[in-house]
Amino acid sequence: MAIQRWRDPSICPPPDSKKDYKKYPLLVNVHGGAFCLGNPGLDCLVCKRLANDAICVVANVHYRKAPEHPFPAGLDDVEKTILAVLNDPDLSMVDGDRIAIMGSSAGGALALGAALNPELQKRGNVKGIVPVMSVTDCTLDQKVRMDSLPAESKGKDVLKDIHMLIDAYMKGGGYRRDPRASPAFADPSLWPAKLMFVTARKDCLYGEQERLVKRIREARSGDGGVTWKVLDGMDHPSRDVRTGIVAEKWNEAWNEVASYLQEVWKA
Repeated sequence: MAIQRWRDPSICPPPDSKKDYKKYPLLVNVHGGAFCLGNPGLDCLVCKRLANDAICVVANVHYRKAPEHPFPAGLDDVEKTILAVLNDPDLSMVDGDRIAIMGSSAGGALALGAALNPELQKRGNVKGIVPVMSVTDCTLDQKVRMDSLPAESKGKDVLKDIHMLIDAYMKGGGYRRDPRASPAFADPSLWPAKLMFVTARKDCLYGEQERLVKRIREARSGDGGVTWKVLDGMDHPSRDVRTGIVAEKWNEAWNEVASYLQEVWKA
């Protein structure tokens, strides 16, 4: 049962959770993998770091993958897992009124989509969303994605074939403009007042993230409550590098994510 899948991923509590009886905000992390690949283990280090730095409980969730399980199976799993964690009596340390959802790549699309869940909308407890190098539009032709790369990339990107995996996820094709599949078509007013996007400039997903950020800001006026962290010179796999200037840039990004989370949970 999908609703029981929260027991598979790790639940990362903050370091002092065993010393008191406080309730902590919940960060739900959704891993990437172009809707077809990956597992929660990809994000274990980041989840542990944010549990410490943002002082929260992190649920690092699993979900079914295409092509065996096309849209909306994976998204349904993420939504049901969030609700299962909130309703689990063994997780009494979780403050169900303070939630944020983070996702990388395809996980970013799932995070944005999950926040549209009617039950979560009714509760009004999702206070923040952090899409990281996120897919936002499953209708795009791959050429449009590749055209957003800077000249220095010379038309090369590790995600040059991501459209084939998105096609497997959107099997049948009839749901590509569904906001739960393509957040680019969602009503920005349904998302929390403050959002944080983290984008690598040398990533073919840059353009669709840029367009969504602009759309949210136009709909809401001003900066739209959107913090947009652009990592110049970074490509899609760069977050997995653990040394050198690349690691330093991501260290800065995760520090800013932790600060953002603490801010939205205090609001």
